[in-house]
Amino acid sequence: SDESFLERDFYFSFIERLKLMGAAVVEKPGTYGPSATITLQGKKPRKWSLRPQVSLGFVKPDFMLQTADPEIPQIAIFADGRAFHASQENNRVADDADKRAALRSSGYVVWSFGHEDLQRFKANEAGEPAWFDQKAAKLVTSQFHVQPGLIRLLAKDPVTQLLEFMVEPVPQSWKKFG
Repeated sequence: SDESFLERDFYFSFIERLKLMGAAVVEKPGTYGPSATITLQGKKPRKWSLRPQVSLGFVKPDFMLQTADPEIPQIAIFADGRAFHASQENNRVADDADKRAALRSSGYVVWSFGHEDLQRFKANEAGEPAWFDQKAAKLVTSQFHVQPGLIRLLAKDPVTQLLEFMVEPVPQSWKKFG
């Protein structure tokens, strides 16, 4: 299999958390690692598909996450380990940014995380980072009509944010965060 340790760790940690949240998960082995069909309850029960290494022509995200609802864009997930993307030997930052910009302009949502993000997710770390300001959060929710729950997610890791998006995928609300 072509999957990295970070990708494998993400997949198993992500699926484990989904199951803890009450999701029904059906896994299937595959050439590039397992894939999963995930049924999540929420305001509207929704079925998601998580597939590894899907070629989109000019780029192959580590995972694609999608649901049948045409209002919800497909999500290209990238597990960006520093050694393979941002080291002196492998500096792919500019190339990665160009490919992801092209994905966004084609209507995909791009979601990426690194090793440290996944470790925070696995540790289920809570708490506000030093930069988080409650007064500013209140201002943003009132003046820009952003849901308070989304402001709270700013302090969370990207994997937790992705789970929250799956539970309540309202693209218009999430777009406010760029």
